[in-house]
Amino acid sequence: MSNKQAIIDNFQILERYYKQEGDRWRERAYNLAIVAIRGMNVPDITNIKQVKNVPNLGKQSVEKINEYLETGQMEKVEEVKKLLVKEKENNQILTNQRILGKFASVLGAGEKTAEKWWNAGMRSLDDLRKNPQLLTHQQKIGLKYYDDLHTRIPREYITTFQLMIRYILAKEVGVNGYELAIAGSYRRGNKTSGDIDILVTSKRLTLKRIVEILKKWQVITDVISMQQEKFMGIAHCPSGQYFYFHVDIVFLPKEQWGAGLLWFTGSKAFNIMMRAKAKKMGYTLNQRGLFNKDGNQIPVYTEKEIMSALDMKWTPPEER
Repeated sequence: MSNKQAIIDNFQILERYYKQEGDRWRERAYNLAIVAIRGMNVPDITNIKQVKNVPNLGKQSVEKINEYLETGQMEKVEEVKKLLVKEKENNQILTNQRILGKFASVLGAGEKTAEKWWNAGMRSLDDLRKNPQLLTHQQKIGLKYYDDLHTRIPREYITTFQLMIRYILAKEVGVNGYELAIAGSYRRGNKTSGDIDILVTSKRLTLKRIVEILKKWQVITDVISMQQEKFMGIAHCPSGQYFYFHVDIVFLPKEQWGAGLLWFTGSKAFNIMMRAKAKKMGYTLNQRGLFNKDGNQIPVYTEKEIMSALDMKWTPPEER
């Protein structure tokens, strides 16, 4: 390697180091020195006189070039190389942490699962896609729709989706055949939501039948889990115009509607506050209702009635 190229390489190391340290003045000085040396119309640098009057080569740069010509190295460069190696190691650690974070954010995964995948040699989502034997049913769905499930759902779209669900169920069982509400952050007035929480009560429908209807209309595309009272899955607009999202459907008996609406609306902090207040009064509050210490349900069936029983003023969803 020529002296000219070696000097450029050494100055590039110094440039990276000062960039790392946030010293913009020295970073720029070495960047200008590199450009100046590259622009010299000489095949090599063998004598310090060749660089003494080159524009943008400052005194310190010339001194370091002289040091290299005399000793074959630059002391400052040898000093910062170790620090740059440390930076590289830190960058690798940060990269590894980002990968683990991405693994943990797959639906149905978490930190322990992320570490398990890492220890199995996985280093990207594509690696996971090539090794489905490492995934549960839920994780496969989460990976399949990874980007969509990490996209916030605009409030306007949830409103449109709700109207579509109401239309479908009305076509199947009539307008008065069910009661439906979108809970969660949507009901609290948020502009976007991470998923859609649907509450339904009906004398004509079961949760299983509701899911069958929405699958028939191609609204529900994937089933994550199906229990007697709660469905978890993936849905979208059948037109294919919009992205896929996570939807939960909770089926409530009519007498639990108010408590369920209160519970699934949130927020988490508001629910914790209400449960603590109920406990202080000798009650238990959950998604099924308000109960006394003997386990008997207090006959309060709406959100307002429950708040009143807890000596609370009415708090609208937007203020929870």
